[in-house]
Amino acid sequence: MSSRNSQRRVSAVRPHKRNPDRVEVDFGDDMVVITPEYLVRAGIRVGRELADAELVELETESLVVQAMDRAIVLLSHRARATVELRRRLTKLEYPTFAIDEALERLTRLGYLDDASFARQLARGRMLASGQSRFRIRSELLRKGVDRDTAEEAIDETLATEDVDERSIIERVAAKKAKSLARLDPQTRRRRLYAFLARRGFAIDDINRVVSRQMDPGDETP
Repeated sequence: MSSRNSQRRVSAVRPHKRNPDRVEVDFGDDMVVITPEYLVRAGIRVGRELADAELVELETESLVVQAMDRAIVLLSHRARATVELRRRLTKLEYPTFAIDEALERLTRLGYLDDASFARQLARGRMLASGQSRFRIRSELLRKGVDRDTAEEAIDETLATEDVDERSIIERVAAKKAKSLARLDPQTRRRRLYAFLARRGFAIDDINRVVSRQMDPGDETP
């Protein structure tokens, strides 16, 4: 919306067509989307003329709301860390000030919580996928979670679920070994080793578990 004119008259105020939590403010040739709360707070109504300063503030609020709504759509697809969401909104070319304010509001509203996000990801990766601490921590860091928060999430998951990396690697190795049972011993060993390595487990733990999963007759004397 351009605010080059000294004043603009509000020609219509109506509910947003798709989002009941938003309202449209129409100036005839321009339209902005804002929250009902801002509409009331700013005293915007049909027929009122807004001066330049008010128009700039209104446009700023509209950009923040747009960034928030886009962020909520992204979060509806999957949980995201704050930094990851910021990167996505930046890539979509929202202004920095709008992204900053949108993320701050989403955090206050509970949509964004890096600690909760980290715990959710750690639990899923550890219990469902059988990934190692190293692999989970690396993924959290890539997604923008700070190291301390990542470590706390992993530690909390291990404590809450009463598991440790030894039991995790034993479980996933046993499951994978069953799927490799028809292969020759050398191929079984190689594929099981590679499978565990991709999940980020330590070499010593991999060697121990691979040896345990192989039948005694398969071991090289």
